[in-house]
Amino acid sequence: MTYLVLARKWRPTTFEEVVGQAHVTRTLASAIESERVGHAYLFSGPRGVGKTTTARLLAKSLNCPNAKGAVPCNDCDVCREITSGVSLDVIEIDAASNRGIDEIRNLRENVKYAPAGGKFKVYVVDEVHMLTEAAFNALLKTLEEPPSHAKFILATTAPLKVPETILSRCQRFEFVRIPVKEIFTRLKHICSEEKFNVDDAVLMLLSRKANESLRDAESMMDQLVSAGLEGASESEIAQLLGMSGAEVFFSLIDAVKSRDVKRAIEVLGSLFDSGANLDEFTEGLMEHLRNLLLIKIHPDLSSLVEASKGHVKLYEEQAKHFSEGDILRLINIVSRASASVPKSVLPRLHLEMAVVEMSYLDSTAQLSELIRKLDVIEASLADFPQQAGQIGGASVAPESRTSVPEEERPAVAGADKLKVEEKPAVAGGPESLEREPETEVQEPRVEAPEPEITADSLKKWNQVVSRLAARKKSLAVCLSPGSFRGISQGKVIIGFGENKSFERSIVESKTNKKIIQEELSAIFKTTLGVSCVKIESKPEERAIEAPANPAGQNEAALDENDSLKEILETFDGEIIED
Repeated sequence: MTYLVLARKWRPTTFEEVVGQAHVTRTLASAIESERVGHAYLFSGPRGVGKTTTARLLAKSLNCPNAKGAVPCNDCDVCREITSGVSLDVIEIDAASNRGIDEIRNLRENVKYAPAGGKFKVYVVDEVHMLTEAAFNALLKTLEEPPSHAKFILATTAPLKVPETILSRCQRFEFVRIPVKEIFTRLKHICSEEKFNVDDAVLMLLSRKANESLRDAESMMDQLVSAGLEGASESEIAQLLGMSGAEVFFSLIDAVKSRDVKRAIEVLGSLFDSGANLDEFTEGLMEHLRNLLLIKIHPDLSSLVEASKGHVKLYEEQAKHFSEGDILRLINIVSRASASVPKSVLPRLHLEMAVVEMSYLDSTAQLSELIRKLDVIEASLADFPQQAGQIGGASVAPESRTSVPEEERPAVAGADKLKVEEKPAVAGGPESLEREPETEVQEPRVEAPEPEITADSLKKWNQVVSRLAARKKSLAVCLSPGSFRGISQGKVIIGFGENKSFERSIVESKTNKKIIQEELSAIFKTTLGVSCVKIESKPEERAIEAPANPAGQNEAALDENDSLKEILETFDGEIIED
């Protein structure tokens, strides 16, 4: 008995069996049931998705004497003849080999004859885009006004090559690529009926390799069964088809995750030794990373992952070790490699370079943490007072400091507390022999009215602090060492100790002041400014100065660095803006 390949043996016999084209079959079935079948159809779409099969089903449904609506009986002589391709009323023409004007003239002459045994004569013209321009012109009139017993079904994989004059005379149906999961379901059904013992991972591999063409998947299944590899593993089938199995990609990404460059290079070496197609390997690796990205974004997106249930669980486990940013950067590296491999005389080198780069890639989370800390330090330095003792609002200005070195200053009693105004001695007088200080005069200061603190204002201030804690935690932390000193001249006075200059500088930044003023306006129901002043620290808060310690002069700076470190560790992920 002549062997019948699976693609022909399992060709659909009803519209319901057509895989992945419900939008087409549903419309055709409705047209048949309502007796509104057109005289010309154009079926367009990629190869192996059911165009010719659907054309035969349409012809069978129209001519079957026992059809129930759009469902042929598939038992009568008419159905069996159409299925075997010997029916006189269903004429299939291959336009790729019969593309001239003479063949179309013969068709035009024969179309006027009545059908031999059925109701209609159906002409199926496959690869119609291959007809010559003269042949198309010869077909125009017949296609527009055929006899009532004639139906035309034109099939093509390149609808853009069909003239507009032909397209305008047809009802057009666009066949789409068949999803991988539907191909997998169909292959599993065939294996169940044929008693094939094929693993689900192998069926998924065939479904992906078929490039969304069911006919290609069935042909590869035939090849597998013919080779006696029904129970073979995924890696063996992948080697047979020149592909890379999923376990190769899982092993490679595991090596990248653990930064094991040696193992990653070994996985790549075994791939080369097996003779796998490098272009298909890079495409498969891109698809693997795409699946990881989808699952990492949200677990519900696993429905878009074209893999078996066992592999989906492996994807979910592997995705836990990467962030979305990490996966995107890996995809970018593989994308660059895939563009270089086909053009290079050393494709292996390009892939090895990509694998090494992937293995040594730093985590996106680590980089973002460094950037965040740098932004915090930059913001604090930008807002730090340019001169010590800068006046803030109505606060009392700190004592000015001179830039003159200590050893060059005059030895004047009490000079550490008072400013000395030096006057030159009168020429010729005894004062010219020795310079003595004049009366010690203290530098004038701006004295602000005593701030007013009431129970109501203190209560409202506490409400402001609570709102700030909810709005911006880092600002609340920097504000916590300060104390509410009351309200003076339309400004809220906030006092900071001498060793809290870092926190004070953060609070005084433009952005943070604006935030505080917004909350003050919301609570106090009036526009208030913000003024930070330096107050004397409590004895226990002051640093103990050790004269013998040469590093003692840097204690204030260390104190401020400790404050910065505390904020960075306490509020991880929040950037203090300028």
